[in-house]
Amino acid sequence: MPDPGLGSESVSFRLIQLVAVGDEEPRKVPVTVTMVRVGATVATFQSTNIERDGHAVVPPDVVSKQLTELADENR
Repeated sequence: MPDPGLGSESVSFRLIQLVAVGDEEPRKVPVTVTMVRVGATVATFQSTNIERDGHAVVPPDVVSKQLTELADENR
């Protein structure tokens, strides 16, 4: 995935997690992870999609609010 351009530095990636319950066949579950450094703090955001087809999405409004809080704390 491209650099999300958040905080001081950031990286985002997608992966597939295999999840099995009991004797069921493992299910492929999409996961998205975004890591952001703000000053000396590293925040990790993760989203898992177990309900529908497609990618897991880290909600940008949640990330934005958290990064604003971190930036305020680092002033």
